[in-house]
Amino acid sequence: MADETNDTIRMLLQSALERVDDEEANYKLRTALQLLDFQQSQIERLRAAAESDGELKERLETLGYLE
Repeated sequence: MADETNDTIRMLLQSALERVDDEEANYKLRTALQLLDFQQSQIERLRAAAESDGELKERLETLGYLE
């Protein structure tokens, strides 16, 4: 679900970036895309760590961080 949400957010931000001419708005949209990339890398790191540690994976699934 997190991947689908991130993909939707990325699509919306990129679409807005294509339509906005204001430099400040472009900067904010590009920054939001960079933050989204960072958040996605954190999710991937979390998944990799969970794969190597069954107990961690179970706890993260219980907390709703992993599906």
